[in-house]
Amino acid sequence: MKKFLLAAGVIIPLAAYYGWMWLTGPCYVPGNLKNVKLNAVPKEKDKRKQLVDVGDGITLYQETSGDEGKGIFFIHGGPGKAWNAPWKKVPKGAFSHFYHQRGCGLSTRPIETMPGNGEMSFMKNAEYLTEKLGFEQDVLDIERLRMAFGYEKVTLVGHSWGGFIASMYASEFPDNIEKLVLLSPAAVLVFPPPPEKDLFKIIEDRLDDPTDKKVFHDHIHNVVLDFSPAMWKKSDEQICKEDSVLDRYYFAAMKVDTTKVPLPKYKAGGWATKGSFMSLGMHHDYVSSLSNITCPTLLAECENDAINDPLYRKIDGVKVVRIPECTHMPFEENLDFLLNEIDNFLEY
Repeated sequence: MKKFLLAAGVIIPLAAYYGWMWLTGPCYVPGNLKNVKLNAVPKEKDKRKQLVDVGDGITLYQETSGDEGKGIFFIHGGPGKAWNAPWKKVPKGAFSHFYHQRGCGLSTRPIETMPGNGEMSFMKNAEYLTEKLGFEQDVLDIERLRMAFGYEKVTLVGHSWGGFIASMYASEFPDNIEKLVLLSPAAVLVFPPPPEKDLFKIIEDRLDDPTDKKVFHDHIHNVVLDFSPAMWKKSDEQICKEDSVLDRYYFAAMKVDTTKVPLPKYKAGGWATKGSFMSLGMHHDYVSSLSNITCPTLLAECENDAINDPLYRKIDGVKVVRIPECTHMPFEENLDFLLNEIDNFLEY
């Protein structure tokens, strides 16, 4: 009996631990997407077309710039913060696609409200959300765009959250990418991040006004990170409004020069943001997947960025450059310096 109780005392906590890990773990597991059979996407002869059909009722909005030539996909950050416009200058000798990810900006928003007003079980709601707007879809949409435009290989330029998406695409589809440029990629390869890389904590610590600190803290923990049953009853529009509050606090905390960096022009992701976080779970470690990246890689870190993540330096053969006089938006704060580094790296 004592042996049984001792065994139960070990097995039950272990079962509880692994059960919790399973329930709160990520839906997205690197390496799985290369085996996904994508539906055929319509071939798009006009590379300047603004609404691109990528199948399954989803169209991605894009604006283009540059010369005819090799294709470059520019992947914005956020999650869900669409490009305001193409950069004022773009890399030489290439055709640049600045697209809005699904669920944000002017691209299709496949969910306005959850089916049945969110009355399904948590697991069914989560499954529906990630199927439509999960992180996996953001990675696969790059592949869908590549197929639609008929590029054999593409170069990716990913900023912040978009840098994280780009790095996972390069890991999943190494044969389909020519070169990779990461601009201040998001510090989410490991989650939860260490306190010094936790963006929400950094913003809270850097806010000067104690009232702002409290309002920001409460908003993050009671609204943004709320995955209670009440969340599933919200609309995409409501979530967008709740999340837009973060922009003001981010700009204030990071001392961003608003004469150089404009506020977002387009409506951010609502359910798209929730879907991204839901896909990645409450804990994950994707660092090992960086070893699958085989293309030449440029990592551009901003000189005054509070969240430069050294983990991306683990990419084999990565070239690291520091962009002076900028916080987190080098394409707005120091475009000439950034573009010179990109042109030298691409050599198109």
